[in-house]
Amino acid sequence: MSANYNQRIVLNIGGIKYETIKSTLIMYPDTLLGIMFSESNGILVHPTNGNEYFIDRNGYAFRYVLEYYRTGKVLWTDNTTITLQELIAEFDYFKIPHNLEKENRLIQKNQKNHNLATVDEFAATLDAFYDAIKVIIYEAYRNYRETVSLGFYPSTRDWYRVARTYLMYVDPDIDSIVNVLKPFNASGYKLLKDFRENIIRKLKEEFPGLKVNGGSNIFYSYLKITIKITTPAQSILQRSKLNN
Repeated sequence: MSANYNQRIVLNIGGIKYETIKSTLIMYPDTLLGIMFSESNGILVHPTNGNEYFIDRNGYAFRYVLEYYRTGKVLWTDNTTITLQELIAEFDYFKIPHNLEKENRLIQKNQKNHNLATVDEFAATLDAFYDAIKVIIYEAYRNYRETVSLGFYPSTRDWYRVARTYLMYVDPDIDSIVNVLKPFNASGYKLLKDFRENIIRKLKEEFPGLKVNGGSNIFYSYLKITIKITTPAQSILQRSKLNN
């Protein structure tokens, strides 16, 4: 075989042809192709058609083999049509060093951690929403309101989004209450829809005697939760200077 390192070589892998140059292949002399095209083994390698060499292997997976010769990196990802098992078989055949199984386990672990982080973020949003409802209860007490109603419309109701700035309603329309709910303008509908009963149960646990009602009117696509509060007038008077 010629010592011309820039010699163009056609590799026919299972019927799929790839083109490269000799210097790319001999860059890794301990691999199968590095050994095949080395000067010491040149006499043993015979092209099937000019500069074309046929190897009966997986032609689709070979693209990752050739990319290793070109970049020194394994560029495979688990969202391709080539399976990990197919890739390992080809890398082993071509004597390419790899830690594909270990790397794949790390990828799967990172994906799992990412999914868990997403769940944690959703849980944090739910907790913040619940805390906001508690703040609303305290604000209602402070403003002598016995009933607080709040509801959210789904963001898919385009006609409602055009008609109003917010996808929520609050009664009483007090700034200190409205501002607490604003961060949940987009998520409130889904949070109440999915966790309404859990929220009601927890509120009743934390506020014994509190009356909480929640509901959903499918026809109008909105959810509503009403918190009825009895103002402790006698206790307030006992602590007021009016009690003299």
